[in-house]
Amino acid sequence: MTTPMLAAAIIAALADDPVIAARANGVFLGPPLRATPPWIEVEPLQWADWSVKDAAGRELRLALWVRDEGDDPARVSDLVDAVDAALARLPRRLPGWMLGGAQMIRVRMLREPRGWAGLVEHRLRMLADGGAAADSEQGRYSNAD
Repeated sequence: MTTPMLAAAIIAALADDPVIAARANGVFLGPPLRATPPWIEVEPLQWADWSVKDAAGRELRLALWVRDEGDDPARVSDLVDAVDAALARLPRRLPGWMLGGAQMIRVRMLREPRGWAGLVEHRLRMLADGGAAADSEQGRYSNAD
């Protein structure tokens, strides 16, 4: 699976989440050209080798921004929680890959000139389908590694 395909799967999972769909005005790869806050931006994925003896592997670093206008950070905080919950429901099996684990790395709330932003960072570890972690055809990953 290429990183654009994985980014598309992540964006689709977030956009299809009922809580996010009700509260955010879109999920975008990078900053949107035109959107009304609040919205979610998925930064380009970073990855490193996470291969094992018998399978290719990747460790992906996923960073998302939740942006909103106004003085109250509550809506951003609620969306950050919804993003974390939606990522926990990603399918374990993706084309060519098996998610082996995921963990939230950090959440950071920032005051911006026109409102608030929440930075959400996750680590996703995955092995090529058929590798040592491909022991289940179904299921979801958990936030516990």
